[in-house]
Amino acid sequence: MQPGVKIPSALSIEVQLTLLLAFANTEAVSLWRLGGGGARGAGRVEPSEEPEGLALTARERTILDAVAKGMTTAAISKELWVSEHTVKFHLTNIYRELEVPNRAGAVRYALEHRLIAA
Repeated sequence: MQPGVKIPSALSIEVQLTLLLAFANTEAVSLWRLGGGGARGAGRVEPSEEPEGLALTARERTILDAVAKGMTTAAISKELWVSEHTVKFHLTNIYRELEVPNRAGAVRYALEHRLIAA
């Protein structure tokens, strides 16, 4: 991370750690603009429309949100009542669609493009 860039403490520790991992190997860091103000909504980024050309299914968005919350593949599979293999299949599709190599990259992309709420 660049000196002076701060991760908002209002985010969960899992999201903070994911962001640190995602930004660890990048030179230029652009932090998303935080929305809201006051006590309610402070430190939250609201999801937006998908960028043009991006076609994540509803299930893939659900899984991406769960990954951003720090859930493991096993925990996601139990919550969604699907096999771990199915979750891994969806994750592979997410990585391919977002053109990222791993979970940290997917979370970083999703936060930067406001695909998920922080």
